[in-house]
Amino acid sequence: MNTLNLLKKLISIPSYVDSVNNEVQIAKFIFRYLKKNTKLVVEKSPVEGNRFNVIAYSKSCKKKDFLQVDILFIDHIDTVQPKQGCLTEKYVATRIKNKLYGLGTADTKSNVAVLMKLAERIKDQKIMFLFYVDEEYEFKGMYSFIGKYKKILKSEKIISTDGENLKIRNCCRGLIEIDIECLGKSGHSANQTNGNNVLIGFNKTIGKLEELLKKNPDKDLGSSTLNISYLRSGLFIKRNKDVTLGKNGNNIPDFLEATLEIRTNRKINLQLVINSLNNWFLEQKIKFMVKKITHNLNPWYSYRSKLKYITDKVTESIGRADFTDPSRSGYVDLALLVSQFKSTSCCIGTIGGNRHGANEWVQIDSINSLEQILEKLL
Repeated sequence: MNTLNLLKKLISIPSYVDSVNNEVQIAKFIFRYLKKNTKLVVEKSPVEGNRFNVIAYSKSCKKKDFLQVDILFIDHIDTVQPKQGCLTEKYVATRIKNKLYGLGTADTKSNVAVLMKLAERIKDQKIMFLFYVDEEYEFKGMYSFIGKYKKILKSEKIISTDGENLKIRNCCRGLIEIDIECLGKSGHSANQTNGNNVLIGFNKTIGKLEELLKKNPDKDLGSSTLNISYLRSGLFIKRNKDVTLGKNGNNIPDFLEATLEIRTNRKINLQLVINSLNNWFLEQKIKFMVKKITHNLNPWYSYRSKLKYITDKVTESIGRADFTDPSRSGYVDLALLVSQFKSTSCCIGTIGGNRHGANEWVQIDSINSLEQILEKLL
């Protein structure tokens, strides 16, 4: 099976996660394929329930009580949930000229297919592969791998193919995601002085937070950015399992809940954000609480001077080696691995578009280019 046909097979296996679906079927396919077509040691590594990571490595990696690896290749096998508005069938690969359409083509099944074919070429090189679950959701696959291997794995280099446009990613901003709750004081809206409008206070505070982020740029990672992904405000009525809010126009709103997502550079951290919010809300006479910390993930940076081993191969293959702009891209969980294994690390992946949206596609020629680059590394 060539790489393109392998990709078509991966596309045909839904691997998004919801209350009914997960990655187990694609993980089973990858496990069986590697067992049949490679000389590697292939293992299932349980994550939760029936979900598992697939791990494969050459026998030469195995030492007495640890694994010694020259390159660890990684990529995730889940996708985002399907979107409305697709012009082609989500799980049937559709070729239109030099593009292949289907859910997960660019993010990141084309790259997974390349790694699976690369695994067929491994003989006695000290190479390891990690195909992991849950990257698009809560990083459970990556956390599971770290927990099991942080004391027994030594890897000189880590390369993630969860990249974009054949550009080298050598860094990413961190990620803070928190759920907050704010309480003001209600009153008659005709007389604003007899209450404290929590929504107005929230807007003023958010303005100060955005100003703080803009005033602290990082020469490598750019400025930190803020996204308010959820917001609900109104007159507090009662709290059972959820909060019941009134929305009549003659009441000053006294309750607000929101989810704040901050892409952080090296100058912004969780404690600074929480302390600043607390002080600013206090100035507004608004009670502020952090209800949940979903993510507190640090930024990652690999010096370009240490990546000559891959920049040379990219240049040989496609004529030039470009780097991604970290201010325009999201968090990659390669950063979690780097924090534990201290390996020289980077990302590179195929050229594609509409990631996380309808009509996702990958440029077919770029699949061949990525194969050439990674083969040269062997």
